[in-house]
Amino acid sequence: MYLVSKQGNIIKVIASGASQPMGLTMDSRNAFIVNSTPPRLYQNDKKGVTLRTTILFTNQPSGIATDGVHLFITRGGTDQLYITDFNLNIIKTINLSINDPGGIAFKDGKLIIEGSSPDRIYICDMNGNILKQISSSYPNNTGVVYIPPYLWITRGGGDPVYVMDLSGNIIKSFSGASDWAQGIAYDGFNLMILEGVFV
Repeated sequence: MYLVSKQGNIIKVIASGASQPMGLTMDSRNAFIVNSTPPRLYQNDKKGVTLRTTILFTNQPSGIATDGVHLFITRGGTDQLYITDFNLNIIKTINLSINDPGGIAFKDGKLIIEGSSPDRIYICDMNGNILKQISSSYPNNTGVVYIPPYLWITRGGGDPVYVMDLSGNIIKSFSGASDWAQGIAYDGFNLMILEGVFV
């Protein structure tokens, strides 16, 4: 993982502990990383020290977000979204009307979900109902975080971080730290970018 300024400058490299990381979110103290194979949830402190590793209840996790009370985990290759507590007890399973959901973020009582085929960003209510669709100019989106007033999105290949307004206009893009960024989170000051290869 990389701690990166919003200007794209690398501040520090931080270990994730994950062998095949797929999604990243943060609360005020910790980073949460979903790993695909084997399916695991890593809870790390901000220095990269793994505090807890938990076996996930599903394979192919593709994104993770938190509202500070719950975890929201998308499953790639399906239309499923799981809402759990921090011990991974499933509270609710939602079948989304989104093809292959990936990166996910929580903001102001809404879920922001990246979908593939076509590449779009969806703003949904807490029951997974789509409120708005935003077309993406870039393919292979992997993660999303909302830092008002913009969406910050990671993707595989090219400039792996780009910034977009809620109408789909690209504001800027930069290389960040990686050729294949797999997820993104924000700690209130800087971006945390999850690398799909470097762990």
